[in-house]
Amino acid sequence: MPKGMAKLSVIIFWCFSVLMGQSQDLLVGVGYSELKNPFEAEKEAKKMAMGDLASQIQAQVRTEFENLTVENKGTIDGYTRSKIKVISDLQIDGVQFKVERKGRVTEARALLNKIEARQNYFNKCQLALNDLQKRWQFIQQLLKKKQQTEALKQLLEASKIFAQLEQDLMIYVALGGQKLDAIRPNLTHAELDQTINQLTNKEIHTVFDAVNLLSFRLSQQVPVARQIKIYPFEYEDSGFGSPFSEYLRQEMTTRIKDYVKTAATNQLLLLVLGNYWISGKKMILLAQAQTNDGQLVGSARVELPLEIVTQSGVPFKPDNFEQIQNDNAYFDPTKLVYGDLKFTAWTNKGSYDLLFKEGEKLKIFVRVAEPAYVRCIYHLANGMRTP
Repeated sequence: MPKGMAKLSVIIFWCFSVLMGQSQDLLVGVGYSELKNPFEAEKEAKKMAMGDLASQIQAQVRTEFENLTVENKGTIDGYTRSKIKVISDLQIDGVQFKVERKGRVTEARALLNKIEARQNYFNKCQLALNDLQKRWQFIQQLLKKKQQTEALKQLLEASKIFAQLEQDLMIYVALGGQKLDAIRPNLTHAELDQTINQLTNKEIHTVFDAVNLLSFRLSQQVPVARQIKIYPFEYEDSGFGSPFSEYLRQEMTTRIKDYVKTAATNQLLLLVLGNYWISGKKMILLAQAQTNDGQLVGSARVELPLEIVTQSGVPFKPDNFEQIQNDNAYFDPTKLVYGDLKFTAWTNKGSYDLLFKEGEKLKIFVRVAEPAYVRCIYHLANGMRTP
């Protein structure tokens, strides 16, 4: 958290209590803007509305997968949680907008017909699955013919298709889809990774080696780019970063330029998002590249011994993360509310990648589906909190 955040003297808290019963066949995301320019205000409000819609889909996907794993006496795995995490407002098809100016506030609603969208995503998953299966068969033929260069190219493309299929499948589940057996792949990421590892034959002895391999795998899938922007990697699905997050970002920014061609082209800006997971004695690095209009163009996964990360001396857990997670005085699980209450919060700068300067106003907007009392607890990076 930036140093200036701890010194904010004024927090303007706006609470919108909106009775918005959403029909079973409709998902509604809401966003607001106070910008004076009508065009910019509409653009910002639409962006926030899509973010709200995406957060609802994320919550629904997590619920569905957690229910599924509990029924099977298991736990939701880290990879699945990471895929849920990266579902964004840029990747939802079939959304329509309703925009209205109310005084100095522009309100936008993002409307998604669940029935139409569900069928659309089912069709997308079927097409991707057919492509993946045919490509995997072709890869096996190439390997038998010892055509390793072409096989690697097809494997990396298959990895990208696999990642998009998983994401679309999760959105399909969130929309109430139940025909999972018809669109779930038999191929696993482990099989893909193992085959890629055999062909690349790259050993990992340091964190640098792992970042280099991650950059290479991602670069083989992405087009020529005008510019590449890499965000700090997050610790699992916590939403928090660490010194290791920034270390990964800096290393990957340097390494990926050795592999990805950049030029003055008409290609859109490439965004690289990632997170890292602890699994026993291993760390798993996950990254995906997308254009700024939401198109997924690359996905990569690398495992390395956790011992290597520890030896680097760079802390990989967020500051005070465990303290906040285990603070039952403020996060009492017995006080969780279930039912029809829906809660959404955002700021005057949106909901993601927030950065406020010292002395800058932070406005928090809250929307609830039913009358409710709202309490704000402000956590500082040093472990202190207010009130």
